[in-house]
Amino acid sequence: MSAVETLTFSVHAGWFELLNKVASSMNIDQINSYSNHLPINHHRKDLHQLRNLLHHLAKQLNDPVFAIKAAKYIHPLSFSSFSLVLFTAPTVQQLLLNAVEYAPLLGSPLRLTYHQTPTGDAELWLINNEPFNKASHVSHYGILFYMSVLTELIQQAVRTPLKSVEVKLIEWPIEPEYKVFMEQQLACVVSVDSAIQKICIRRSELSILLPAHEPDLYESQQILVRKQLVMLGKKDILLQIYKYLDQHQNLQGINGEKVANSLSVSFRTLNRRLAQQGSSFRLVLDKYKLEKSLILLDKNNKSISEVAYQMGFSDSSCFSRSFKKWTGYTPKTKF
Repeated sequence: MSAVETLTFSVHAGWFELLNKVASSMNIDQINSYSNHLPINHHRKDLHQLRNLLHHLAKQLNDPVFAIKAAKYIHPLSFSSFSLVLFTAPTVQQLLLNAVEYAPLLGSPLRLTYHQTPTGDAELWLINNEPFNKASHVSHYGILFYMSVLTELIQQAVRTPLKSVEVKLIEWPIEPEYKVFMEQQLACVVSVDSAIQKICIRRSELSILLPAHEPDLYESQQILVRKQLVMLGKKDILLQIYKYLDQHQNLQGINGEKVANSLSVSFRTLNRRLAQQGSSFRLVLDKYKLEKSLILLDKNNKSISEVAYQMGFSDSSCFSRSFKKWTGYTPKTKF
């Protein structure tokens, strides 16, 4: 199997470290040997294996909030240079911008984008491009884990927790009463029924200086993560597809054949490589269109018909039907 195939849908090994720690704290020690023998390499693991581990822990621990508890074990080196860059950033806003820029190192199927509201508040939007049924309980646990870890990382980097952090989720995967537990553990407000997963921070707290900021260390770690990102981009077919699509403001006429040609492979080979990870070009393209649609709809100067055209739909009705299939809402309902 080629390097491109082996690093497609890969995640940082730090996710396993956090799960190992929460498992060990609850006397499930065999998780360490489980994750240490996973394939790929020391720094990257397969997304399927992370899902299997989440499923295993959900059964073994019988604790609905284990993913939130695991987030409390985050430290500056949990994700090597990625987390160190965030901890040593100069301000909260720069931490958020760095998190978005280097997010593929955490896991290529998860796309993180930075948005600013009309009032100047910051929002980190999470788009899940994971190639599995979006109704999967394990997938929802994974999203809860990701959002919890990122929220805890932000709060630890500031040391004195921010007061305005709000975590908005599409749905709550566990019993409703545990939402309060997450709010207390991560010093945030949790709301559900959002069209997209978000971490929101008010403008007044974006300029807060981070106590661990060290200019020399920050710059040196940025060099490292950028090199890691370039290397990953050469080996991950998902990131290569994103790069090609990002070059086009308008997706009219974009199809699998054109994308495959840009990657110097046949469309059959492209789909075969994605199929090996339980995905397809159609699914990747749909998730990408969802991400871009949400971004464009968030801009007040873009109408639904304009967004529909840019996303390659024949009319706004077709776009609205697809948007509802992706999110459960119509564009008019949420924007």
